[in-house]
Amino acid sequence: MSGKAAISVEQIDELLAAWDERIRRMDDNLVALEGDAIYQILAGKAGKRAVLEGVSRDRVYPALDAVSELFLHRNRLAAMVARAREIRASISALTFWDKDNKLAEIVKLLRGKSIDLGQKVMPLWERNLLDESHRDVLLEPEELLASMVNTFNAARDVILSVSRAWESLEPMITQLSAEIGVLRELSEHKQLAELAEAEHELAALASRVQKDPLGVAESVGGAILPKLKALRAKLDAEIAARSRVTAALERAHALRLQIGEGHARAQALMEQATLEIEGAAGHLKALLDKPLLDGLDQWLHKLDRTAQAHRWQSVEVGLARWHETAEGYRAADEAAAAQAEAALGMRDELSGRFSARRAQAAALLARGGGSGAALEARAREVEALLAQRPFPLDAAKRAVEGYEAAVLGFGGRR
Repeated sequence: MSGKAAISVEQIDELLAAWDERIRRMDDNLVALEGDAIYQILAGKAGKRAVLEGVSRDRVYPALDAVSELFLHRNRLAAMVARAREIRASISALTFWDKDNKLAEIVKLLRGKSIDLGQKVMPLWERNLLDESHRDVLLEPEELLASMVNTFNAARDVILSVSRAWESLEPMITQLSAEIGVLRELSEHKQLAELAEAEHELAALASRVQKDPLGVAESVGGAILPKLKALRAKLDAEIAARSRVTAALERAHALRLQIGEGHARAQALMEQATLEIEGAAGHLKALLDKPLLDGLDQWLHKLDRTAQAHRWQSVEVGLARWHETAEGYRAADEAAAAQAEAALGMRDELSGRFSARRAQAAALLARGGGSGAALEARAREVEALLAQRPFPLDAAKRAVEGYEAAVLGFGGRR
């Protein structure tokens, strides 16, 4: 300064008022940052900070140090303003003694390098031969304030990034945990290596989320999600296979009951035909041997045990072969039953044909007269064969066919 004040008292008062407002706003924002829940978690209590690792440690710890330094710088600025205000209060409106010097001193405080940050150790590569190893660090208030603004913004952004990371990661951890719970239910609480590995990795991930949320944010679930998806696909396939096998086993047991009922029916028809049709045993298809049906039962029982061991693929392959064999057995019994039933039905058919022709013969005799002795003799022969037990199928068939021919011949002569 040149002896004359370059600034008025009114301007000094405006500067001091502006600095008071700055410090007030500074206090509001520092207190808000310090009161933030995430900041309090990270800063801890009694100087014991949250235990962090990796990227989060590298970014959060310096940010917490910077916040502590902001409070120190705030006190330095407040002390500077208080000193300037003290000098301003000593200026009397009634006397001009030393007024310019006091104004100059205030200006020096407010605009000069009045903030002493102590000494800074100079690195070797910044020193000359005759330089001091330390250097006093003096800043103008505006310089310090600008630096504080940048520091605050950077620290705030780090705290907010941790907050956002936790907000996004914790629900993800919860979701992954829920998915593992679903998979545990789907697996019916079996000890699956994949599930145990996923649970172990999730526990490690949850710990990392707490200690290094910024480091985890980029790759959360990167290793676990594919494993869980693969395990879900595996379990879904197993459940689908179990459902198919269960339904197929139910169909197999139902088919076995049908085969048993069909075999009993075929056996009854065969016995009836053997008893009632002469020579039937030599012409009818053979029934299934009981050992074959017993083998079918043993095979199905083995498939049931294999299903209880959850070996679904083996059961499906075995059931396909079992069904093929069982259907063959059923077809064989059905063919035998049909043949026996046809033989028994032939007796009734021949009786019906005979009755129809006999009625026709009676009608012919009634219309035209003549002797029907030969036809009646044939009719009695057929009646005798139809009434015979066991039923002589071949002979009866020939006799009925002969009687039919005789009736037709008698009618033609008329």
